[in-house]
Amino acid sequence: MANEGDTISYVKPIARVVFLGASNLTRGIASAVETSRLALGGPREHFIAYGNGRSYGIKSRFLIRDLPGIDSCELWPALAKAEPLPTYALLCDIGNDIAYQQPLDEIEAWVRFALERLKEVGAKVSIMQLPLAHLDRITRLQFEVVRTMIFSARPLVLEKMKEEAREMARRMERIAAEYGAHLVAQKGEWYTYDPIHYPFSRHAEVWAEAMRSWKNGEVARARVGFGDWLYLRSRPPAFRWQLGREKRAQQPCGVLRDGSTVSVF
Repeated sequence: MANEGDTISYVKPIARVVFLGASNLTRGIASAVETSRLALGGPREHFIAYGNGRSYGIKSRFLIRDLPGIDSCELWPALAKAEPLPTYALLCDIGNDIAYQQPLDEIEAWVRFALERLKEVGAKVSIMQLPLAHLDRITRLQFEVVRTMIFSARPLVLEKMKEEAREMARRMERIAAEYGAHLVAQKGEWYTYDPIHYPFSRHAEVWAEAMRSWKNGEVARARVGFGDWLYLRSRPPAFRWQLGREKRAQQPCGVLRDGSTVSVF
């Protein structure tokens, strides 16, 4: 990835990649972007809507930063007016909104909104299924630690969340079939003591599995450094609230070594 201030000429992209998600995508963004290069070649145009605690449909806060729901962010107008390109998309962290105690019908509607917009541009879509293989292994202690650290304002009940996650997973099977999307089954070993996040050592494996349907075959596992992650994480989104004040940033906000662009929403 490029360093801040590097001058790299923009080149015509061969494909567009859309990433949607919350904390897992945020933690693994450098690996995800590099995996897209290994899957598709380059240069690419990246449209990314993510962020710790990000919701698909409601405004969400993390520390001093607030972001709009993914469905109401500026990615969709930008995508609609962008030059046609082969487009590939990955939807992650759909279960996050269950922890926000959003009705399943609402979550389903938000997912469908994103899939409709992606359908309009002919995107080839992969969706990370809810982690059913891991669900029954979540202990009450793990649950309480996560609830206290991330969702402390919400009186969550473990049994109810597991039940809703199973129901949402069933809905995702139907939705993926309806839209012709590839549903990525999550493996139990992708999780450790942290019940909701992939360990960094698993990122390359996770994203390679998630994007293999884009090329109908195996995808090499990415190797990235901390500098790559820091560069991407420092790219400002098109719109956010910071300490209650609106902040805007021009997009694209980043350029990678191969001339690929990065736009964050």
